Amino acid sequence: MEIRAQTILQWWTNYKRYVANNLTNGQDTAQPSVNNWQDNLFISLVIYIIPFSILAVISCIAVETRMGHYVISGFDMFTIITLVILMLNRRISLGIKKLILLVIAVAFSLVSAIIFGYYVVGAIYLFGVGIFVAYQFSTVYAYLGLLSNLLIWTIIGLCLYYHITWFPASITIEKYIIFISNLSFLNLIMVIIIRQTLVNLDRSILEESILHNRLQKELAEVAQLNVKLRESEAHYKALFFLSPLPKWIYDIKSRKIIQVNKAAVTAFGYSEDELLTMNISKLTNGNRQNSSYSNARQATSAAIYRQLIKKNGEACYVEINWTSILFEGKSSRIVIACDITDRINYLEEIEHQNTKLKEIAFMQTHVVRSPLTKIMALSDLIRAEYHQFQEEPLFINLNKSANELDQVIHKIIKHGEKPSAT
Repeated sequence: MEIRAQTILQWWTNYKRYVANNLTNGQDTAQPSVNNWQDNLFISLVIYIIPFSILAVISCIAVETRMGHYVISGFDMFTIITLVILMLNRRISLGIKKLILLVIAVAFSLVSAIIFGYYVVGAIYLFGVGIFVAYQFSTVYAYLGLLSNLLIWTIIGLCLYYHITWFPASITIEKYIIFISNLSFLNLIMVIIIRQTLVNLDRSILEESILHNRLQKELAEVAQLNVKLRESEAHYKALFFLSPLPKWIYDIKSRKIIQVNKAAVTAFGYSEDELLTMNISKLTNGNRQNSSYSNARQATSAAIYRQLIKKNGEACYVEINWTSILFEGKSSRIVIACDITDRINYLEEIEHQNTKLKEIAFMQTHVVRSPLTKIMALSDLIRAEYHQFQEEPLFINLNKSANELDQVIHKIIKHGEKPSAT
């Protein structure tokens, strides 16, 4: 039984796929819109109409044949065969097939009512036609179909009233009026409800489509932002971790180092794990700064000179540039350190040399100058006492050498005063 049920289900699935493909000719009707929803409803309607109409026609033909109504049996068979052939014709568009089904239903109801006298059958089919038009076409066509039904039943009522000889009169005019009035009222109510439902559905689908498009646009923007964010993050990681300059990030509140690069590990001798457990104060040796560059910190809050302590206890001087950032939800600072130890040592060496030069200049001024002054005084005294020896080369060279030495000392003093002046 289970295998038979699966087989029947498989046959039914294949049948629905076959009918749907022949109705739409392979076109996609899955997009969310009122038109496609109406098309899907029409496809489902035809899928169920074909097998159930065949079953209904078979039973009708059997009864009509037993009653001797061979024309009616032939008409029923012709109608259902025509319907199936036209519905499964792939060359006919879906919109034309809707009109074909509408025409066949109207024709069948009119023939049943006017020719064969089956007013109830005709009324039921025209009632169904009104509902079909309300679902498948616009509001204008829905109310035009309703007026057409009313016009058809009015004409039939006039034929009954005037006793048209060829018109089958199997019902009185009074009962006919009561029947058609109630049927038309019910048809009107159904059309109003259906059209109002479709209008609301159309509005909902339109709003959903707008929201869907807006959501798709926002998702595309978010995707682009995510791509840019990943690119920015990749650039940051490349600039941070691959930089030849030591870099680290620390939490402003706790002053704990939370990220370092390889250059910092190499420069300070600590391992990455050791640095990540350190407080920034330990690395900066309690915020001690070189006194020669204490004024540099006042120049800008983002560039200072600081003394750092390596793992081996060696001190190094760095120029630190930092920027406040938000890292992992915490207020942090990213720090870039440029080693300026060689520059500091060079400047200190220059200062030491300047000090030496000042000491030399002081010695020239106070130590060497004193005996030179005495020599020059003695030279002047000898020249004043011994006029007869003034032309002697010895006294001339002595006086000349004393003056030259005095000029040299003056130049040394001037050179020694220049660094202090700057």
